[in-house]
Amino acid sequence: MSLVKQLSLAICFVLAVAFAGSFMINLQHSRVQLAAQLQSHADDAASALALSLSPHLADPPMIELMVSSMFDSGYFSNISIRSAASGRTLFERERVSSELPAPLWFSRLADLEPKQGQALLMQGWQQFGEVQVTSDPHLAIESLWRAATQTLVWLLVCASLTSILGVALLRRQLRPLDTMSRQAEAASRREYYQLDPLPRTRELRQIGATLNLMSSRLKRLFAEESALAEQLRRQAFEDPLTALPNRLAFERALASALDDDAPAGAVLALRLNGLDEQNQRIGALAVDEQLHRLAAPLRVLGEEYPHWLCCRSRGGEFLILVPGSRPAELEAIADRLGALALKLDWANVANAIPVSLGIAGYRAGDQRGAVLERIDQALARSQATANGLQPGMIEADTLDVLGKLSADAWRTMLSEACERGGFVLHFQPMKSLSDGSTLRHKLLTRLPLGDDRLLPAGEFLHRLEKLGLANAFDRCVLTMALAQIERQPAPIAVSLTARTLLERDALSGIHSMLAMRSALCRWLTIEIDIRRVSPGPELIAQLQRLRALGCTLAVQHCGRDLSSLANWAVLELTYMKVDADYIRDLDSEPSRRLYLHAMIGMARQLELPCVAEQVQTDAELATLTELGFQAAQGNAVSVPSAWPALTPA
Repeated sequence: MSLVKQLSLAICFVLAVAFAGSFMINLQHSRVQLAAQLQSHADDAASALALSLSPHLADPPMIELMVSSMFDSGYFSNISIRSAASGRTLFERERVSSELPAPLWFSRLADLEPKQGQALLMQGWQQFGEVQVTSDPHLAIESLWRAATQTLVWLLVCASLTSILGVALLRRQLRPLDTMSRQAEAASRREYYQLDPLPRTRELRQIGATLNLMSSRLKRLFAEESALAEQLRRQAFEDPLTALPNRLAFERALASALDDDAPAGAVLALRLNGLDEQNQRIGALAVDEQLHRLAAPLRVLGEEYPHWLCCRSRGGEFLILVPGSRPAELEAIADRLGALALKLDWANVANAIPVSLGIAGYRAGDQRGAVLERIDQALARSQATANGLQPGMIEADTLDVLGKLSADAWRTMLSEACERGGFVLHFQPMKSLSDGSTLRHKLLTRLPLGDDRLLPAGEFLHRLEKLGLANAFDRCVLTMALAQIERQPAPIAVSLTARTLLERDALSGIHSMLAMRSALCRWLTIEIDIRRVSPGPELIAQLQRLRALGCTLAVQHCGRDLSSLANWAVLELTYMKVDADYIRDLDSEPSRRLYLHAMIGMARQLELPCVAEQVQTDAELATLTELGFQAAQGNAVSVPSAWPALTPA
């Protein structure tokens, strides 16, 4: 129970006790006063009647008339005259009434008994008899009941108004506590904001100032840790001269691009030949300046296409990894690179430095060494031509039949699959590294081809987005996932395409679809590719709506920009997946462990379990366990398969 409720109940209890006590004291005081009045009234009436009857003792009709006159006033229940000589009753009037002017329980509680008054009846100097007058308590009980009810109503009104005003004032005074509580909860999620304005109450103002100081210090510490992690990443994966990714980063990205689920693509290479000679001719500083000039537009190109990787391999060699590329795109990029190279200023050298361009294709399943060899062959072929700006091109070993399909053919095939749910679902378990238990199953989509082949999602996802079918694909996959959960409930993780996440109407449609089957949403985890999506306020609000349905949220492909993790943490993520680029060959390249260790430290501060994706070898798995990863997914854990081959969590 909240503090406001506890204090409100305490205020109401104190007021109830106070008003109840006041009511009982007032009631008791009124009862005693009425009892005294009844007794006094009876005594006065007996004395007055005795004095009035003394002159008329010899006239019985007059005595009866005077007694009846007093009795009929209604204030008495009995009037009697007794003889002093014989003791017998000479005259008596008595009222018998069964009706009570108040409830029986109140009459018993009031306990007002009839009061009797006596007076001597004198005839001359001799006692003639005795007058006894008994007051009727019904009128006193009626008066006491009326006063009690009016007092009770008044006290209840006062108590209610006082309670309402007291609770309202209490809530207003303690409202800063709610803000402080939210500020503390936000700090646990690495959201740091200042409490402004500070409360007026001195004690709360001191607490607020302390929380603001703590929040600012934690924010600074987290920023410093993020900066340190980013510095370690740059040292490991960035070329210090051009600020482009280095060869190690390229090899890691290429290894991920050759996975079975990745699309086919190409590597564009630009090599500045004779760079050593230019170092001697114009100096290293001048050469470095030209490399800077060439790297700047490549950095812009990498920002325009986040899923591409533009890097400096070594010396004057630059490589661009282009997944899911088409021949027209490759030629346009090659022309762009050639134009950039021609704009370099080599200190008025008569013959510009020779430039070689190469394009090497690759497909899923190719060996990394084979692709690197194709790059060298393509550059050699370009260098051998009369015009060095003519790119040499080496195709991938396997002929890509699907690449020759027209856009209309792709649209027809993918549209039909989305409409009829024609995809094949495979599942890959995500297992805990501590006890080996299955935490959830990652859903992997396959497109069946006519020759009994299954096309991995990486081969057609980029085409779905280009054809505007990404939202239809996501709805289809989610529908199939919910159907699987309905058949056999178990946690399933599904990735949404970047196009759906970036389109407000598309994401609203996903929300409406899931809302109709909200009972199944608690088994569903939605993974977000943070390489292609930024945590804007509108997207965060939309994802919060999905989370309100019962879905859990997670981020994948983490590692390039750790500073954004704090922005994603507001969604109370279930886990974060570290990109395979940082996992590949981790056991044989210890230089990356320091960066991963810093990444895990940041994740622990955010209370985010770290999951390694695309783990391929047992050696990588052992290294991940040693570093402190909580879970892993990949062929080293379990190969993807249809659902019956899996054991549900």
